Amino acid sequence: MKKIYILGAGPGHPDYILNKTKALVKSVDLVVGSKRLINSFDCIKKFLLIKTDFNTLFNEVEKKLEDINSVAFIVSGDPELYSLTGLIQKRFKAMCKIEIVPGISSVTYFYSKLQRPLNGIPILSLHGRNFDLKELDSLNEFVILLGNKNCLKDLSEYFLNSNKEFILGENLSYENELITRGKPEDFLNYNQSTLSILSILDN
Repeated sequence: MKKIYILGAGPGHPDYILNKTKALVKSVDLVVGSKRLINSFDCIKKFLLIKTDFNTLFNEVEKKLEDINSVAFIVSGDPELYSLTGLIQKRFKAMCKIEIVPGISSVTYFYSKLQRPLNGIPILSLHGRNFDLKELDSLNEFVILLGNKNCLKDLSEYFLNSNKEFILGENLSYENELITRGKPEDFLNYNQSTLSILSILDN
């Protein structure tokens, strides 16, 4: 049976990629991932770049599986946390054996940098998702994987004049990593990185 691997690449820097993931990337017939994640490996010969049109991408992978035996999808962070895992399983589980290899999530990395425990902290995502911000009112602390640049502005406006503290992590694990603390008003016009995560907590 054909084999598909879903590999967590951690926050992005090669130092935080598991050895098993590196070994599998070397051994499979085809690797699928974003340009950023593909560039985290120095041994990939055959790859497809992930596109926003996943159906077209999956069709291309399925066609290639007619001639090859193994494909690895590289996803950021951990495959079980706001990832492509569900879509990949739905499309390929009937035709392939699927193995998931975990990775270090950006949330885990971020909170290790903050030296704060993650026990009981809600983890949310705005990557292609929306939710009613009023749902956040009852939370003393939570962390959000930010989507487009309007997300930070919207959150700043919503919590304006509150006692909340914002801690923004950008480009985590990379050389240009930046962690910034402030009040909601400090981030109203902040030009965030596309790789950003935000912790919001009572001050």
